[in-house]
Amino acid sequence: TLPLMKLVLGHADPRVRAAGLRVVRRMGPAGADLAPLVAPLLTDPEPDVRRAAVAVVGGLPPAAAKAAVPQLTKLLAADDEGLRTDAAAALAEIGPDAAPAARELGKALGDSSAAVREAALDALAVLGPMGKAALPAVAELAAGGTDSTTRVRALALLPVMAPADKAVAEVVVAAVADKSVTVRVAAVRTLGGFTGVPTVPGRLGDLATVGQPQAVRAAALRALADLGSVARPQAPRLVPVATSPAGELALWAKVALAEMG
Repeated sequence: TLPLMKLVLGHADPRVRAAGLRVVRRMGPAGADLAPLVAPLLTDPEPDVRRAAVAVVGGLPPAAAKAAVPQLTKLLAADDEGLRTDAAAALAEIGPDAAPAARELGKALGDSSAAVREAALDALAVLGPMGKAALPAVAELAAGGTDSTTRVRALALLPVMAPADKAVAEVVVAAVADKSVTVRVAAVRTLGGFTGVPTVPGRLGDLATVGQPQAVRAAALRALADLGSVARPQAPRLVPVATSPAGELALWAKVALAEMG
């Protein structure tokens, strides 16, 4: 198989090289020995071949996939939108070993293509705290992106990347006042992930009990439940909500009190 695939992947016709790469992808782990033949095709002059190579890389053995991270990182700035999207998706598939690409994935959050932005967010979600180099870009998107769906995803990433960062938590607090109800509710729920920021429980207590729409209050109660014992000082404020006839709010207040212990 190796001699034959060497001929196919080195063929002069780019259509043959691309077809060979698709075969390698279908082989899965059985194609691990072909990794040295795949890596050079990430820089192939033909975009279709490069895309086919990118699609294979994420499924390579960890060492080979990790070795491809620098080239995949460069492809995040390729002219071809599909290639940029596929490169980000491959980095997500590689997982933690793709951490060196975090900064460039952050830059990809400003890409003109929604598909590229979504793929970059997917990769950063996989990296979690290991993607902290992209934190400024994620915070910027969460604070002022034009697409509410993307902003919600960026907001959710912030406590995963920096659960004890007060400045990052303030970005989320600011989004609580956003004109979009979807963003506001998402921001409130996200605050429940900042387990290491002492001011968050009190802020959530305010949101859960004082002059907010029901959706925001329910999100605050759920966030307090997420914080658990960290939010215990807020328990007395929730008792009146838990014993009120407020339906959903009473239910979530009871859940939060139970989680606080």
